[in-house]
Amino acid sequence: MVQDPLAEAIACAKKLIDLPKQAVEATKRLMNIQLEQQVMASLDYANLAEYVSFGTADFNRIVDGLIAKN
Repeated sequence: MVQDPLAEAIACAKKLIDLPKQAVEATKRLMNIQLEQQVMASLDYANLAEYVSFGTADFNRIVDGLIAKN
């Protein structure tokens, strides 16, 4: 943890502003591409896991319990 996160962010921004614009933009895009790929891979697994869970006895028991409360 830093003492002053805002001051650290401003100092970082000042360093970035002195770098070549195209290089910063390309690096940012590369990082966003990597993040997007990781998120999409995780979402595919999460969706599959959720779909599979709908067929489990635990899920059915919980749903039955919720229905019984109404």
